Amino acid sequence: MKKITLLSMAAVAALAVESITIQKITVEAEAPKADAKKVEADEMVKFSRQSDLGEMLSNTVTQFGSLGGKINVVTKDPQKGVHTEVSTTLGSFDYRKLSTTIEGGNDVIQALVGFSRETSGQYKDGEGRTLAEQTNHLLPTTPPEHPQQYKSSKADMDAYDRNNYWAKIVGNIDDNQKLTLSYFGDRADDIMFSRYPMDALVDDTDMFKAEYKLFNLGSFSEELKLEGYHSKVTHLMGTDYRVGTPPMYMIMQAPAEATIKGAKVENTLELLNAKMSFGLDASKRNWIATKGPNTNPSRNYMLPDVDTNNMGLYVTVSKTISNIDLNGGVRYDDTTIKPNTSLQDNATNSATYFSSLKDKDYS
Repeated sequence: MKKITLLSMAAVAALAVESITIQKITVEAEAPKADAKKVEADEMVKFSRQSDLGEMLSNTVTQFGSLGGKINVVTKDPQKGVHTEVSTTLGSFDYRKLSTTIEGGNDVIQALVGFSRETSGQYKDGEGRTLAEQTNHLLPTTPPEHPQQYKSSKADMDAYDRNNYWAKIVGNIDDNQKLTLSYFGDRADDIMFSRYPMDALVDDTDMFKAEYKLFNLGSFSEELKLEGYHSKVTHLMGTDYRVGTPPMYMIMQAPAEATIKGAKVENTLELLNAKMSFGLDASKRNWIATKGPNTNPSRNYMLPDVDTNNMGLYVTVSKTISNIDLNGGVRYDDTTIKPNTSLQDNATNSATYFSSLKDKDYS
C-alpha cells in the first residue's frame, strides 16, 4: 500500500491578542515534575500566537500515521551537579505513590535515573460499592454466581499495582554535537477491568530511544538529527480472578504483544529565507494476539503476527511574510501490512471464535 499525505499551506495571520487553547492534542514540556515519566505538562496546551497552531499542524507530517495530530512528550533532561528528589502521594481509596529521582553531571555528561511505585485500592461509587461489588451487582443473579463475577477471595484486591523505571543520559560531545540515550519501563500487574470479562494480569512496557544531533554544519544544515527507537508492550488478560463457568471453571487468557522499532534522519536548514526540514524515516510494527484456555492460550489468533513496514519521506516549510506566517508540509509513505501466513492452520478455530462474538451494549 502506498500512501501520500499532503497538508496544505496554512496562511494564518499572527495578530491574535489572546492565546488559543487546544485541548488534548499535543503535550510538550521541559520542566521537572516528580511523576513516572518525568513530564511536566498540562492537558490544556496554550499557543501564544495563531501561527503556532499552523506550525503544529504542518509538523504532523514528520511522523507516520499522525496526520490528525500527534502527541509529543518531551522528557526532562538531567541537570549538572547532584540533585535528589523524593515525593510521596497519598489519596482516597488507599492510593499510595512513592517516587524518587537522582540526577547529576558536569558540562560534558549528565545522567538521570528514577523509580516510582504506585498502588490503589478499589474506588467506590455513590452507593459505596467497590469495583468488584459493582461488577457483581450488574451481572444477572441466575445462576447464583455469574461466570464474570469476582471470586470471593479477590473481592478486596487492589485495583492495580504499578512500578516505573526511567533513565536518561545526555552527552555534550562538543559545541555542535549532542547524544541522548533514554529508557522508560512500566510494570503494571493485576489491573482490574471490572466492566470487561477479563482483568489485566500483566501490562509491561519497555521504551528505548537514542538521538544524535549535529549543529551548524554549514549553509545547508543548521541541525542534522539521527534517531533510533525500540518499544515493546506485553499485555496479558485473563479470567483468573473471576468465578468461571461450571463444571470445569476453566481459566481463559488472552496474551498480546506489540513491538515497534524504527529510525529517522532529519536535516533542517535555512533556504530562500524559509526554514525547511527534510526527513526520511522507516519503521516496523508487529502485533500478535491470541486467546484460549490457560493450558493453550494460543488456540485462537486475534492478530496473527502482523508486520507493518513503512518507509516515509517528508518536507516541512515555514516562512514569515510581514505579519503572516506560512507553514506547510508534504509526506509520502510506502507501507506494507503482512500477517504471518504460517498461522493459517488456526483459521478454522479463529473463524469460529470471531463468528461467536457479538456486539455489546455498555449503555
